[in-house]
Amino acid sequence: MRIEPGRLVMGMAAVTFAGLGLGLACAGEDDVSLAPCTQLLCEGGSLYCCDPALPGTWDPGGRYCNCPPPMDPDADADGDVGPGPDADADVAGPDADADTVEPCVYPPGPYSFTHTRVAPPMRWPSAIAGPAETLPADTEVLRCDPAVKSIFIQVTTTTCPTCAERMGTIAGLASTWAANGTKWIFVVGDAASVSVANSYVNRYGIDFGWRTNDADNSAGSGMVAGSSNFAAVPWTGVLRPATMELVCDEPDDTYLNIQQISAALAADPMADLSRYCTNH
Repeated sequence: MRIEPGRLVMGMAAVTFAGLGLGLACAGEDDVSLAPCTQLLCEGGSLYCCDPALPGTWDPGGRYCNCPPPMDPDADADGDVGPGPDADADVAGPDADADTVEPCVYPPGPYSFTHTRVAPPMRWPSAIAGPAETLPADTEVLRCDPAVKSIFIQVTTTTCPTCAERMGTIAGLASTWAANGTKWIFVVGDAASVSVANSYVNRYGIDFGWRTNDADNSAGSGMVAGSSNFAAVPWTGVLRPATMELVCDEPDDTYLNIQQISAALAADPMADLSRYCTNH
């Protein structure tokens, strides 16, 4: 049988194109496996080279990609596979990185409002806050605020002749208290009402702290004002927020250096205050 040259060429061309079409169809179905891995794809991270598509190291001699080892499942414990931020927006289990934040709780008792003992939680619902305050008159709340480094309780009366000097000193150090995280609770023991206590404190131009007559103290009416810690006023007591101990109890014959105590607790919540605080 004789085949004309023209027809033979066309027949071979048809077979060639058919084979090429079949090859392209296969590549379309699995283009990742058939596409070549290049240095650019290798170093940029591509499924053409590595699975998962992480950057590899190109071997120019062998012209192949050294792929990184596969990651352990959920290496960063955020519910997805792979490192980095939780890219698939799933929810990690409770405390996946074991950095549990302990709740702030008041130290356990027994409680006693005496020197070196843990003071009872005290709250004054009707106390009037100075304009500079945003927290309530509540020692439980104050100790849990990280900005509060010390709690000073100042006891005075409206008729005390020597209290004006101490109140003036406190007023003049307003910027120090703010910088050191020192909070003041003013207890005006003989005030007939909270309003009278507030008026007394305002007399000295004090715009911080809380003012009370201690009548509605949650630990007991007059817990502070009627305390046996002092025989005369003015009297200053200091609570250490870290332990809520009454760490400073002002003697009847000597004023505490309130500025040094404030600075010490601002620098170290567990500062040794023995050289500043004595018991009478």
